[in-house]
Order: sequence, then C-alpha cells, then structure tokens
Amino acid sequence: GPEYRPILHNMLFEMAYHSQGGFQWADLYDMPIALRRFYWDKLLAAKKAEKEEMDKANKGAKRR
Repeated sequence: GPEYRPILHNMLFEMAYHSQGGFQWADLYDMPIALRRFYWDKLLAAKKAEKEEMDKANKGAKRR
C-alpha cells in the first residue's frame, strides 16, 4: 500500500548507494521481494562487518 512506498524507496536508495554500483535502482525495483530482501540482509551484514573492522582498527590506533 501507499504507506509502504517510502520504506521501499528508502531501501532501494540505500541498496543502490551503498552497493557502490553493484545494483542499479531499476534492477532493485523490479527484483522479486524475496531476492531483494536476501541482498538487503547481505548488504547489512557486510556493512556491519566493515564497521566492526574499522572500530577494531581505530581502537588499535588509539593504543599506540
């Protein structure tokens, strides 16, 4: 419904932007929901892992 539209478009933007060219907006829009959710979850996991690595590196740099 219309209440889902802003959520959908935010997800599409985030996926297209943070995938660094891995996904085009139109491809994401036309993608089956289950497949889009799969890639969304993978992207979130990858970004979480990146953040953890950055935090670990920053913590190590502060000790020096």
